[in-house]
Amino acid sequence: MGSGSAIRQWDERFNQGEHGWTGEKQEECSFDEMPQMVKAFGGWEVWKDEKGDYTLVRRGEVVGIFHEAIVEEDRVLFLLNKGMELEVSEKGVREIMTPEKAELCGMIGADGGCRKQHRYNEERGHWYAYIIAYYSEDEELIEKYDELFKQVYNRTPHHYRSHGDLIQSGIFQRDIYYDLEQYDIKPAPYEFHVPFKYLDEEGLRAYVRGFFSGDGTVGYDRNEGNW
Repeated sequence: MGSGSAIRQWDERFNQGEHGWTGEKQEECSFDEMPQMVKAFGGWEVWKDEKGDYTLVRRGEVVGIFHEAIVEEDRVLFLLNKGMELEVSEKGVREIMTPEKAELCGMIGADGGCRKQHRYNEERGHWYAYIIAYYSEDEELIEKYDELFKQVYNRTPHHYRSHGDLIQSGIFQRDIYYDLEQYDIKPAPYEFHVPFKYLDEEGLRAYVRGFFSGDGTVGYDRNEGNW
C-alpha cells in the first residue's frame, strides 16, 4: 500500500470512518512533514504535520495517524468510531467512551436492554434477532435517546407503542448489539453494570445523567437523617 499510515490510507481511498485503534504498529512514515511535537507522555509522542494531521508515535514507531485531535493540558484525545476516543496521557493509552455514548449506555442501563433472540420460521429457518431498545412513557426522553443513538451510531431507531403509553425506541442491528454487548451494560433484566474502565470523569458524569433520567432519584429522610 506504500508509505504512511494504514488509517490515513483507509480514509483517503475509501472515504469511510469505520476504523478503530488496534494498538498495533503501523507502516513507517517520514518525519519530514511533522515539524511540531504537540505533546509527549513517557514513551508516547503526538506530532502535528503541515497538513494538520496528528501522528501518534511510541518510542520512535508510528502507531497511527488521525485527521483530528483534542489537545488538553494533561492528555490528547483522538476520535475513533462508534462513539469511542483514544486517550493518551501520562497514565498510558486507553479507549474511552465519548460523553454521548456514556450517556446512551446510562439510559440503556436504566430502562433499556440489548438482547439476542433465537427465532424460527419456514422461510428463513433458524436465525437470531439482535435487538437494542429503550422504553419510556416520556416522549422527551425517547427523543433524547434517539438523538444520542444517532450521534454515536449514525442510525435512527424505530418507535413502537405497547402497554398503553409505553414507547419502545428500538433497532435491529447486529454490529451495534455486539459493540454494546462487550461493555456488559445490561447483563440481565433489572441489572446493570457501569463500564468504569471506559469512562473518564466527563464520561462518568454523562453515564450518571443518562441513568438518572430513567431510574435515578435523590431524597432525604428527615426522620433518619440519611440519604
